[in-house]
Amino acid sequence: MPIKKVPIAQPTTPPLKEIDILSALDDVQVEEEEEIKEIKTEPKVPVAEAFALGLKIKKSTLNENSYYKYENRILQFQR
Repeated sequence: MPIKKVPIAQPTTPPLKEIDILSALDDVQVEEEEEIKEIKTEPKVPVAEAFALGLKIKKSTLNENSYYKYENRILQFQR
């Protein structure tokens, strides 16, 4: 059975409207700036204390040999 070719209509786009940018902005309302709110920050921790906490957490996840190597790299980095 031969295949019948049927032309497909191409979609048409509506013509572009010409607008005046300045008059379009007249309708836009500018919101007033909100007051700056204080941001709650976490307490600051000294770097050495943060490394110690990180090592403590890491010790529970690594085996003894891996932890020893990891700890040496961290201590060398701190120095």
